[in-house]
Amino acid sequence: MSVDKMKRILIITTGGTIASEDRRNGLTPAHSGSELSDGISGCETEILDLFACDSTDISPDHWRTLYKAVRSAEDYDGIVVLHGTDTLEYTASMLYYTVSDMNKPIIVTGSMLPFSAKDWDGKKNISDAVKVACDSGVKGVYVVFCGRIIKGNDAVKRNSRHIDAFASFRGKECGYIDGENVIMQELQEAPETLKIPENDKKIAVIKLSPFTEEVYVPEGYSGAVIESFGAGGVPDRPLLLSSVKKLAERMPVIMTTNCISGADLHEYNVGERALALGVIDGKVLSTASAMVKLWLE
Repeated sequence: MSVDKMKRILIITTGGTIASEDRRNGLTPAHSGSELSDGISGCETEILDLFACDSTDISPDHWRTLYKAVRSAEDYDGIVVLHGTDTLEYTASMLYYTVSDMNKPIIVTGSMLPFSAKDWDGKKNISDAVKVACDSGVKGVYVVFCGRIIKGNDAVKRNSRHIDAFASFRGKECGYIDGENVIMQELQEAPETLKIPENDKKIAVIKLSPFTEEVYVPEGYSGAVIESFGAGGVPDRPLLLSSVKKLAERMPVIMTTNCISGADLHEYNVGERALALGVIDGKVLSTASAMVKLWLE
């Protein structure tokens, strides 16, 4: 798949390791988009330094700001969002469900090493992201990281110590970068466009363990994600079963799994048990993607 020249690409920075340097109190975002993208060629790039924070601090308020910035970028051929890796999968999922209909490539990337590192991996990730953003055959939201091209709601961070940090949750990447070439093996279909909620909507995330005896979500929450194990299911504990049933009667509850490839609540009796309680099968949704989807619906 060829890459067109002289496209107009907007690079939006949000902070993260990719923009950080090591200071006395640890890694801190400190560098602008102009510094990060220095040396990018083959297209016209413009920079929007939107905010500069560790992605651990990213909240729905940041998402609203980013969403508005992306929606306002209609005049660009592609958009690259530079983001910290810890919550990159949440932000990429939000963009996937809300702006995939913009009919252009919107690429999210970051780095595992700070800008100040001698072997900074951000340079290649930014270059790769811009290559994909310049490709006229690519539409929609993708994560580009360490040469991998992953559907926007499908990326999961699997390693905090290696530059090849992200994988496809469903086990199927959309493509890869081969030198100067963008190789797309799967083009995503745009999902139903969801709207950012204007109110302070809250979604709970609950992780099951062998010690879980009951689940509880305070008033004021609109949905919940229960992360189970394997193909998914609810342990046979009376109080737990009762509390899951009551929760599913109050709000939509999606069950996900900690295993790459997703849940299948029809595979085991414990999964059928969850369905009988009113739980929704998360299937190939990661916990992050399921949470964001509930927040938007």
